[in-house]
Amino acid sequence: MRKGTTKRPFWPNRNVERKAPGLRYALVLICSVLALSLPVLGDSNAAFGAQKIRLATLNWAPYIGENLNAEGYAAELIRTAFQRVGYEVKFFFMPWQRAVNTVTEGSYDGLCPAYYTQQRAQTFCMSKEFPAGPMVLAKRVDRDIHYNRIQDLKPYKIAVVRGYANTKAFDEAKYLQKSFTNCDQTGYRRLLFGSVDLWVVDKFVAQQTKANHFPERAKEIDFVAKPLGVNNLHIAFSRTKPDYQHLTNIFNEGLAEVLTDGTVKQILTRHGLSLE
Repeated sequence: MRKGTTKRPFWPNRNVERKAPGLRYALVLICSVLALSLPVLGDSNAAFGAQKIRLATLNWAPYIGENLNAEGYAAELIRTAFQRVGYEVKFFFMPWQRAVNTVTEGSYDGLCPAYYTQQRAQTFCMSKEFPAGPMVLAKRVDRDIHYNRIQDLKPYKIAVVRGYANTKAFDEAKYLQKSFTNCDQTGYRRLLFGSVDLWVVDKFVAQQTKANHFPERAKEIDFVAKPLGVNNLHIAFSRTKPDYQHLTNIFNEGLAEVLTDGTVKQILTRHGLSLE
């Protein structure tokens, strides 16, 4: 710049300035179209295509629990089945009766893991079943105990956790020598130390109890060959939700894959469980 000259501010070309209103209109139109076609910021479900399922549950080792690896076998199985169909799961832990009540009211999408009963089937939409441990009679390996009918168990003293539902036939057999305990760990101890002959227990619960309590003596305990019965597990979906049937159907779809491709066995193994 030569001395004595005044710097002129930069102005766009006059021809461009005259075209600016049309250009501005075009830019506004393009931005509007883009805004309508893009997901709302912060909506991770829309942005990534994953929808969320909210399930009420309880702490029930080894099936499900806040402090268990991957929140437990049942939690990992349910999560995996839903992932197969593009859904994510969030578990909310609470006392069982509260979980039942809140799902009945529609505060959550479903209740899990739940045994099938006719009453529950009337209240909830029950999913297809997935494996649970059979209800078995644990014994010491040095005892040769067999039975064909419940009546054959009359001679034996049996540890039973107070308040648990086992099987209808066993629970109604008032003639059996039932020694009531407050927890499965006590039943295991009584069996180990000989104050009872048998311990009625879910096989998965028994496997975890043996691993966590007196594991050095776990090989002293095995199971009577004939189980008392099997109560498999379900998700109970709330019928108050408008999409409850859809949720049931898509979970069943993902579950079918998990059950047929060997994934269930892998999940069981990771949690130290086995159906064999």
